[in-house]
Amino acid sequence: MDAPADPKSTFRLFMKLNGWIALIPLLIALVTGSIALSEGQKAQRLADDGGVVQARITEKRTSIYTDSDGDQRTRYHLGFDFTANGKVYEMDETVGRGLYNRLQEGDKTALRYWRPDPTVNEIEPGTTTTTIWVTKIASALSLAAGLFWIIRSWTRASRAGRVRDRGARRRATVTHHIKTNVRINKVPQYRLAWRDADGATGTSWFVSGRRLGDWPEGSELTIYADPAGKLPSVWEQDVGARRSDSPGAVRRS
Repeated sequence: MDAPADPKSTFRLFMKLNGWIALIPLLIALVTGSIALSEGQKAQRLADDGGVVQARITEKRTSIYTDSDGDQRTRYHLGFDFTANGKVYEMDETVGRGLYNRLQEGDKTALRYWRPDPTVNEIEPGTTTTTIWVTKIASALSLAAGLFWIIRSWTRASRAGRVRDRGARRRATVTHHIKTNVRINKVPQYRLAWRDADGATGTSWFVSGRRLGDWPEGSELTIYADPAGKLPSVWEQDVGARRSDSPGAVRRS
């Protein structure tokens, strides 16, 4: 069994409480926000200096992809060409099923383009505006989720550190193991449930199933408890030993 380490900083506790997961929604917010900005610039260009030509459908095709739920979805693609500024442009776009079904190869349809650069165009009316709103909403929701997780994890880390530094140091007995639905590197994770000397109960953070035998039922732990009973007690192995209790602490008589 490991000896208790020096007290972990709030940041280390934050990371141990999976605070890093906030990077996922924050990255999504960054990507979708960038898309919204790009599409907004496109919409502005089309509105300020846009022209309209007839585009000819040259190809129709579909592709199958699997979404995050494992369901198969269909994408609809239209190949088309058009002439603008004396030059022929050939392009391919993903469109909605309605437009895909309405147009056949050889048909012509109106296309709005930006005069300085005709590769900036819109063959399906309204798609740019729709994309802007969808990506703005997705960005806002992802940002909110990321900030919520940061605040939640940092608050838990701060409270755990406060209980360690100011709480009562007690002995507790492991009463049972709690299996979670979490796996890390395919290894099941558990929590240790305990009852301390004052009869209060608590649980640890994640413990790898591979190390569960180090703390069998009936074994003793060192914990820190909030004397007021308002904050959860914490296991010394999770948060590190209080500075005055750590192996490297210098005691003065």
